[in-house]
Amino acid sequence: MHGGQPKTAAKELGAGLVELASHVDTLRRKLRHKRRAFRQTEADVDAIHSSQREIELLDVGGATFHTRRTVLQRFEENMLSVIASDEFPGGMHGGGYRFLDRDNKYFALVLAYMREGVPILPHSSKERNALFREARYFNLEELCHAAKSQTCILVMGGCHHHSGIEIYDPAQRMWRATDVDFAADRLQFTSCVGDRDIYVASGWSPASQRHWLHSIEKFSPGTGLWSTIAMIPRRTIECSLAFLNGYVLVIGGVDLDEVTDLVQAFGTDSGIWQQLPEMLTPRAAASACVVGGRLIVVGGYSHFGGGSICSAEEYSPADDSWHAIPDMPTARSYAATVALEGKLLVIGGVNHVQRLATVEEYDTVTRSWRRLPSLHTARSQCGAVVL
Repeated sequence: MHGGQPKTAAKELGAGLVELASHVDTLRRKLRHKRRAFRQTEADVDAIHSSQREIELLDVGGATFHTRRTVLQRFEENMLSVIASDEFPGGMHGGGYRFLDRDNKYFALVLAYMREGVPILPHSSKERNALFREARYFNLEELCHAAKSQTCILVMGGCHHHSGIEIYDPAQRMWRATDVDFAADRLQFTSCVGDRDIYVASGWSPASQRHWLHSIEKFSPGTGLWSTIAMIPRRTIECSLAFLNGYVLVIGGVDLDEVTDLVQAFGTDSGIWQQLPEMLTPRAAASACVVGGRLIVVGGYSHFGGGSICSAEEYSPADDSWHAIPDMPTARSYAATVALEGKLLVIGGVNHVQRLATVEEYDTVTRSWRRLPSLHTARSQCGAVVL
């Protein structure tokens, strides 16, 4: 009877050892898992430290900027790449910021250029000059070149054989004549610029014996090619042209000896025509331009054979309606218009008795007109673009 006790004890001991071995294996697996987790955490911490070493903290004129070192080193041989290098000795102050005693307003544009590689340029000449100074300080040649490219207005053509081109410099408030000639296949046409393409409509060709054209043609500077994109449904002459929110607008004009208030809109993407609300005043030979997202139409004549008018109106896409704005100081038709720095410039044209060299500017904020320097040459039926 006593001989069975050692066997029982040995059996219990064996079971205990098996259980202990299983527990040890479990502890080993947990330990291996914790080691892997620790190594991953250690790697994550190293990555964070490495990433933090790549972050550059800049204090520019009291404003702070955070960016990666690779951004500042995007272009070779510029001052920012030197500042971001490990060899740069000083300039560090509290919080790890490098201090730069520069204009932080324009440094934001400098940093945007470093990130994207594409210049973002202010509209006014004064701000462009300020950006140029910052770009020159940081030795960013391409940004310098872009900022130094001044906005100007180019006026070309016109009736009575005015083939020369004049350029207006807003910074100097001066017109400059050039030796460049302008030639076109149609006369008395209307034109506009939209999405980097040039659109031309109406007018007549000297070779067609004054047969009026009713097509819209597009010139793409990228390809250097002209193409006919549409025929105007209501075939008016002496209409105006503008580009608004993806639509080429054919505005007013004369239809069967009747001046119309019609506004026809051609979708350049859809290829579909639609009609906008009629203008407050029927107009032909008027001038149209989009300023601040609104279409402004000025001058022209309101009945066939009548004299020039000075009234003006604007179309608001927000409420799909027309509103009267203050009259121009000078009644005129066949004038050129451009938008510049949020203002409308009306250039040349003709009044009741003569062609005009005068230039008038409408401020959409103050809703007021003022006179600008006149052209060297009186012009009507000319074209103008902002470069």
